[in-house]
Amino acid sequence: MNEFFVFNPSTRKSRKIPSAPAEFPHSFQRTETSLCGFGYDSVNDDYKIVKIAECYFQFHGKMVIVYSLKTNSWKHILNVPAHTTRFFGDWGMSASGALHWLAIDNPINGSHIIVGFDLGLEQFKKLPAPALEGPINTRCVVSVGSSLWILDEYPDSHRDMWENVEKCEDSRAHG
Repeated sequence: MNEFFVFNPSTRKSRKIPSAPAEFPHSFQRTETSLCGFGYDSVNDDYKIVKIAECYFQFHGKMVIVYSLKTNSWKHILNVPAHTTRFFGDWGMSASGALHWLAIDNPINGSHIIVGFDLGLEQFKKLPAPALEGPINTRCVVSVGSSLWILDEYPDSHRDMWENVEKCEDSRAHG
């Protein structure tokens, strides 16, 4: 998780990404949360890597850095969403120019949200997640093309797929 290589299969070229800034936690084993994402920023015609860590050893809170392939440099992001208590999944799902993670917004009622990081604006945004019908086995965010979906799997083996989550449309498919 600390060394990155980007490989373009069509050109068969690769690039080793420079190490993260010294103040970023070097060992993800010492963090409570460690997330990564890779996506295309169509606004700036650039590919970016996003690393998020929540650490209690070196600092207290979340730290976010973004690497730009175009500038070959890391940058700190300052508008980190403090309200989000827990992210799910290690890798951000890329859709519509942003990376997305499922998260819990409220620790008391455990309401789910989707936290998106806009690669062009380099800002976080919060999207509502569909309400649950009851206890679930798993919930995950997936991207299909430029669409963002949520997949809910229930104990009775049925599944709900929520399409176009980013547009907040309620089009659910049961499976």
